[in-house]
Order: sequence, then C-alpha cells, then structure tokens
Amino acid sequence: MKARKQFELFPAKGSEPDLIVLTDKILFIIEAKMMAKNNNQPSNPKSMEKYVNGGNGWWKTAFVGGADYDQIAVQEQKYELMRFCLLGTWIARQLNVDFRLINLLRGQDEDEKDIEVRFRKFLPLQSRENFRREKWEDIYSFINKPSPQSGDKNTILRYFREKTVGYRDGELQRAFAV
Repeated sequence: MKARKQFELFPAKGSEPDLIVLTDKILFIIEAKMMAKNNNQPSNPKSMEKYVNGGNGWWKTAFVGGADYDQIAVQEQKYELMRFCLLGTWIARQLNVDFRLINLLRGQDEDEKDIEVRFRKFLPLQSRENFRREKWEDIYSFINKPSPQSGDKNTILRYFREKTVGYRDGELQRAFAV
C-alpha cells in the first residue's frame, strides 16, 4: 500500500499483478496473460503526475532518461507494464532485494514475441534483464519432466492439455500448443 500511495492517484483502485513472490533475494511480479495483450493505456491522463514525481522522482531511476510517461503509457500502450515496473523496482529498493518483472504469455502469441525488445528499451541498461517474457508452455514442460506421479501434477497437466479460450470459426480453440 505504501507504493500505491507514492505513485497512484487513487491507491485503493491501484495496480494489481497476477502474482507477487518475495524471496530473501528477489521480488517477482508476474503479469500473466491468457488472451489479453499488453497493449493498454491509462484511463485517467491526470495519473501521470504521481507516477513521474512519486517516490522522490523514482521514475528517473526506473526508466532511461528521455523515456517519458506519454511515450511508454500512451504511445507504446505499455501502461500496465510501466506501473508494475515502477512500483516493483521501488518496493524492491525499500526491501533491499532485486526485482524481476515476468510477463507470462502463450507461446503462440505472435504479436507478443518481441515484448522484451519493445519494453526493455525503456529500462536502464543494468535493469533490462529484469524484464522477461516467459511462456505458459514452458511451465507445462517443466511440470511434465520425469518425476514421481502425483494427483496434483496430473491435475495441472490435464489443465494445460484441456484449457480452451473460446471459439474461432465455430471451433473450440485450445489455449496451449502442448
């Protein structure tokens, strides 16, 4: 909540990543997408002021010089990733841990294959590897490795094999190519 108060105009309605994992060394923020894309813009242009000036001007630490709010959030439509990066890096600094922003996407999302290149250009050189695109299918592959069978493992694997994402041309579409 401290980070939201620093950066968001309406902290009670603030950013909400899909998963936050804190270890003794790293804060992970995971933004998982199934069918949605990373293209989104702010609904309230007035929110810019707090993002740019909050946290004692943390924007200048989180993003490269010359990368402004309008360019990232509006023109490039990376508002959600921008928020998670800004808040996540600030929180990690307060906790004295490293930060990783993971964007979990389906492998077949062709228009998202270059998301690392498109978003990393806004990050300082030493922070670029802290943003990663990962694939749902890699989770499946990891879980599917030879190991003792368990009910939980089988349930998760069945989920990946049977997950659907709606219809296209009257045919039910599988979520994952597994």
